Amino acid sequence: MKRVFQASIMKSELNRRWSRVKNEMIEDDPTITRIRKSRHSISEKFGHDPGSIVEYYVELQKKHNERFVETLKTGKRTFLPEE
Repeated sequence: MKRVFQASIMKSELNRRWSRVKNEMIEDDPTITRIRKSRHSISEKFGHDPGSIVEYYVELQKKHNERFVETLKTGKRTFLPEE
């Protein structure tokens, strides 16, 4: 019985913290809204299939290879934002 009570307290604490985080998030930010719509549109285009979406992004990276650079420390490719 003690564990059930502790789990209940933990759950209510997590819910309280999540409510605070949700309230602090900017849900109506126009930029965030555009990004979410765009991502949803792309996902919808591929039937919300994660594998197909990853393949799409891999092909997109190959197509725009000039936007990536290798870092000196790791040798890994890193996105180079447009200025």
